[in-house]
Amino acid sequence: MDPTKLGATPILKKESTSQVYSSWHVGRDERITTMLHEISGRVVGPIRVEDFLNEYLPKVPEPCPKCTTETGQKHRTFSASKSEFAMYKPWFCPNLELVDAHNTPVVDLGGKQVKPDIQIYSANCRRSGLSDMTQTEMIVEFKFTPEDDTFKDNRPSFFKHSSNTAHDTLGQITLYATAHQAAQFWTHVFLVLVFPKYARFMHWDRSGVIVTEEVSFSNPSYIEFFWQFNHVKPDVCGMDTTATEFPHNHPIVAKAKRSLGVEDVD
Repeated sequence: MDPTKLGATPILKKESTSQVYSSWHVGRDERITTMLHEISGRVVGPIRVEDFLNEYLPKVPEPCPKCTTETGQKHRTFSASKSEFAMYKPWFCPNLELVDAHNTPVVDLGGKQVKPDIQIYSANCRRSGLSDMTQTEMIVEFKFTPEDDTFKDNRPSFFKHSSNTAHDTLGQITLYATAHQAAQFWTHVFLVLVFPKYARFMHWDRSGVIVTEEVSFSNPSYIEFFWQFNHVKPDVCGMDTTATEFPHNHPIVAKAKRSLGVEDVD
């Protein structure tokens, strides 16, 4: 099956290795395999979505909007989408800026490109462009076919081993979560993996990842996840509020540079 016709991420065109973080196993970067091995044994799931929200994104005083008929119709178009990119348009996220960055690569700390499909920013952030990992608050990755889903509910192991792309998806999103945490001071990050008929919510920290069961778009918890993420305090979202940015000319900055042997760069 030709992934370019399915609209898989990313579009590979003529060079199978033109995008190093493709989840297509023929053209993947070797670090996808490395990340897959790194995360193996550190995945917990499937977690009931209600338990996931109670633990990581508790209810907020602001009443969550109900999933209206219009919202439901928008989400039902996922299953009718003819490509992955067509799935981006009906996305719903209150009071946060949601940016389609799938065609705007950003260089991670390893010097290679990452291209998450959707990056969610605070509405008042100062991002430098469509894709700015230093300002991203959450990453959303779309997959057009359930065969790309690493996980399978109602199986003892929770892992689906039937396709190479299913394995590669886990390596790919591990790269994205790692790049997100490396670019900012976060204690943990959330990531959403979206398929035509359901989504999975993920809580990543440096010990591993917690993954929910399949969450259908008609499930109220689907809307609650984003609503509560939008309203909880920054530390609940994952921001390390103990980290402090010092002015360039602060004495402690000069001391740190001397200790590290770092010279000023104009």
